[in-house]
Amino acid sequence: MLTRESILASNDRPLQPVEVPEWGGTVYVPKLSLTEAASFSKLTDDQKGGGVLAARIIVDAAGKRIFTDEDAPKLADKSAVAIGRVIEAFTQANSVNKPALDAAAKN
Repeated sequence: MLTRESILASNDRPLQPVEVPEWGGTVYVPKLSLTEAASFSKLTDDQKGGGVLAARIIVDAAGKRIFTDEDAPKLADKSAVAIGRVIEAFTQANSVNKPALDAAAKN
């Protein structure tokens, strides 16, 4: 039987490694908390396409962001294949789609 303590202590947000051969290595994408999912749902399509989404989801092995929001324009100039690979892994790790993000934002 699950308890409050066991649920709160569980590691239900492991990092997902993503091989990016174009960059010569591995980055990680996080599994989102409900709070983070709501925040991501507020990104506009322009922000997502402008590198902001990528800048926010690429983390190191410790889960720390590698890029800042200010890096987004430079990141948007990187390979669409590489960025697409990272975003696809993030989407799969989080079962993210627009309706799911919108529902998280409402909650």
